[in-house]
Amino acid sequence: MAPDVVKFLGASLFDSAAVDSMMLNMKINSLTREQAACAWLKDNDARWTPWIPDPTKCDPGFGLYDEATKVFTAQRTTATTCRACLPGMFSKAYSDDSGATYVCEACPAGQQQLGAGAMACDLCPLGTSKLTPSTEECALCPAGQYQDEEGAFQCKKCPAGTTT
Repeated sequence: MAPDVVKFLGASLFDSAAVDSMMLNMKINSLTREQAACAWLKDNDARWTPWIPDPTKCDPGFGLYDEATKVFTAQRTTATTCRACLPGMFSKAYSDDSGATYVCEACPAGQQQLGAGAMACDLCPLGTSKLTPSTEECALCPAGQYQDEEGAFQCKKCPAGTTT
């Protein structure tokens, strides 16, 4: 919610004519500040409605999310809001006819992400692997196997006569 408030306030613009109009309305009609502001909003919706941020214009680290189904989505048409990408996911730039946004995707094979709101996944560390794209962490190599490279899809069998 806070990012939307910041976007709304950043887009809002009151020129001196608008302020003068509200102040004159307060004076002539003996209105409170709140009443004058409400009257201005009712009379000027074409001016302030563009200030309302698009709920599917996600910031980096966030992705399109469908509140009804409680899942991240890759299409703006099925999204209702933006949510921080969960651990195991990363935020990827996406563009469509409505403009640029971000989607959350599962980390690819050989990569993981332990934190939320990430822009990239990290390579699986030594001694681990991950065979398929998923939100899972890289798995430790089982006994009798090892991995001496980062970003591995699977572990290697120990040479004959050796083990881990």
